[in-house]
Amino acid sequence: MAKRGFIFSLEAALALLLAISIIAGMHYMRLPTFSGVYLQELNNDFQEMAAKKYYAEFAAYSKGDLLAGEKIKSEFGRLIGRLGDYCLIIDARANNLKINCIQINELKFRKITPSSRLFYDGEGFFELKMRLIA
Repeated sequence: MAKRGFIFSLEAALALLLAISIIAGMHYMRLPTFSGVYLQELNNDFQEMAAKKYYAEFAAYSKGDLLAGEKIKSEFGRLIGRLGDYCLIIDARANNLKINCIQINELKFRKITPSSRLFYDGEGFFELKMRLIA
């Protein structure tokens, strides 16, 4: 009877040791996340909004219309403010908008997600580039 209790205790101790080592090992493993996919989808959604809802504003802003740029900054800034601590940089020809980018240095951030799309402004094509920084 004494041997049986000792063997059971040894098995229980080994199982406990194994469980602790597995849990400790999981702490050091880097599990895959979908944050990059989420950022790419978010940036794609911003491109879709630009193409479908704010097409005229982006076309005007690409030609230098600052009022259109302020409207874009206001609308996209409102959305980004609700989503989290992101920065959105928009380039349309030589014009550049930084939305929700307070004293930003891109190298300090983990993830920069770029996207681009061609637009037609009535006179010619231009590339709208967006960089979402998280």
